[in-house]
Amino acid sequence: MKNLYNNIQAWFSKLTNMKYFNIVYPMLIALVALIGWRFSSLFGFIALIIIGLIFLAFTKDFNYIISEILYFIFVINGGFANDSIPVTLLVVASIFVIAILSFIIYKIVKNGFNLKKMKSLYGLIGLALINFIPIFWADIPKGNEVFYFFFIANVGYLLLYFLVTSGMEKTNKDLIIYSFIGMGLLISFQVFIQIGVLGYTFDDVFGAWYHLGWGLCNEGGIMICFSLPFVFYKMYDAKGWEKHTIHLYIILIMALGVLFTTSRGALLCFALELLVGFVVLFIKGKDKRFNRNFVLGLLGASIVLFFALYKFTFPLVEKIINTIFSNGLDSNGRTDIWQKGLTAFTKNPLTIILGPGMCSVLETRLQGTAGGGFVEILTPLVMHSTFVETLVMGGIVGIVALGFHFYQKYKIMYKEGLPFFLTIGLGMIALDLYGMIDNTYHMYYYMIPLCVLLASLDNIKLEEVNDTCIGLTNN
Repeated sequence: MKNLYNNIQAWFSKLTNMKYFNIVYPMLIALVALIGWRFSSLFGFIALIIIGLIFLAFTKDFNYIISEILYFIFVINGGFANDSIPVTLLVVASIFVIAILSFIIYKIVKNGFNLKKMKSLYGLIGLALINFIPIFWADIPKGNEVFYFFFIANVGYLLLYFLVTSGMEKTNKDLIIYSFIGMGLLISFQVFIQIGVLGYTFDDVFGAWYHLGWGLCNEGGIMICFSLPFVFYKMYDAKGWEKHTIHLYIILIMALGVLFTTSRGALLCFALELLVGFVVLFIKGKDKRFNRNFVLGLLGASIVLFFALYKFTFPLVEKIINTIFSNGLDSNGRTDIWQKGLTAFTKNPLTIILGPGMCSVLETRLQGTAGGGFVEILTPLVMHSTFVETLVMGGIVGIVALGFHFYQKYKIMYKEGLPFFLTIGLGMIALDLYGMIDNTYHMYYYMIPLCVLLASLDNIKLEEVNDTCIGLTNN
């Protein structure tokens, strides 16, 4: 049996060292997640868990389950018809959790416990504390005790960060970068599929508003914007037209994905990231002469195509402008939501200092039933602003904790090197600015990828110079 295991392990070692494995593997996992999202969330969950278990067992490397962890939440598509967790999923998920915990305990016993490498730990602890403390004075209506779980959400993200950081010994940077690129492609194709299923056409798609299962269409736009900077990071070191062209196709897919989310904020954020990315590529790219020729050539070709295809591009631009500037850039009700949050925040000195808690502002909404009807349910009101949401969750102390977290986050990104900071770091800054008017921080679909990214950065050797890109690897 031991010989069989060693033989399988040797095969996995050869597989993971193949030239394009770090690119192909996360894309295949993204495809599995997409199939699961489209046809059966249960299948998607179980498939990701089984693949993760197999790779963890035979590689003993936490890097190879990062894609599964990232894409797991994006398999959610409308929940389960019987409103319960299937037993099969519960069993497989339990085995997966036990395997991860056992692996991490093994690593800690083997290598010791190292808090010093957890560069984002204290900021995340602060966010967890400000989320939890208001539970002691929260006024949760009777019959809605499930809301108490919202007060430990940031504790869960902190635990995820701790587990991923502890499970890794050294980050496989290529694999992680392409895992985040795969996330953007996964969500883009979810957007394409959903607008096709719902029957939207070019004439009415820019007024669309739809659900992706795990989140609304505008939240899909947020997460595509999360992924875009990772493409520019790979382009920064890339050499050759074929490599840049492939990355350009990826950007085009993500651009269409954001466009069809019809989110004004996501469109503006994506445009800012594009501008910053290409400017960085033009000024600071590794091969300056090639990158400048590429950017200028792309700009020239885009202008020519824009006017050559004016019958299509002019109406498209008009629709985009109408989408962004409809009703004079109205707030879509955000100002009313922010006012409700600020009212709860200023209720008394305690709430000003430590916050009233994230469930302090509730609203009723209609939810569909299995019989085709609707029922009113009570739900916490999301503030659509990182700043206001944090004020409600933790008051002034919460804002201080968030500021310290930002300091730690951008410090580690800056220390990772100039290429990383100019692409991914500046991209995250653009996304955080967008988060001032939409749902990013404290939302599970954003916090899980963020904690995975921060944990991965903790395990990157800063002296490591990585010049791997599509078609050029160190293997």
